[in-house]
Amino acid sequence: MSDDPPSKHHLREVMCFLYRAGKKAAAAHRMIVDTYGEDSLSERTVRKWYVRFRSGNFRTDDLQRPGVEKKFEDETLMELLEHDACQTQQQLANALSVTQQAVSLRLEKLGFIYQQGKWVRSDHTTRKRKLSARNSTGSDSPSQHPIADEHDTAPRKMKHRRKEYDD
Repeated sequence: MSDDPPSKHHLREVMCFLYRAGKKAAAAHRMIVDTYGEDSLSERTVRKWYVRFRSGNFRTDDLQRPGVEKKFEDETLMELLEHDACQTQQQLANALSVTQQAVSLRLEKLGFIYQQGKWVRSDHTTRKRKLSARNSTGSDSPSQHPIADEHDTAPRKMKHRRKEYDD
């Protein structure tokens, strides 16, 4: 068996099978947890689905949720930027048939800034990625940290100045 957690849809199908097999919600929950682990599903979720099954609704797919659905995918925006990084937000919005505000919010989430006439990943985003990559490799020693030198010397300078005042 793979280490990947089961999908929600798979777990719903399993619950539907156990319901039709005549298992009670608590027993179904125990069986699912024994098979897929503690974090797979709560007993409350099983009970909620059993209520749905009892009412005759055996559909296990996600229901449509309220709210505005995504008008375009991040990949589409990225392709437009790769093609021409100099486009304005309004030009991108026109190409995607959405508002300029929608493009602005998505660019911000993706970590892009408009710098020197083109869209680039912000230094902050790049720096965060480098730091997380460095932390994942385990090289976290102060000598390798880019900010360590300027912050590391501050306490020593203060000690030195205190000695001057004490004399």
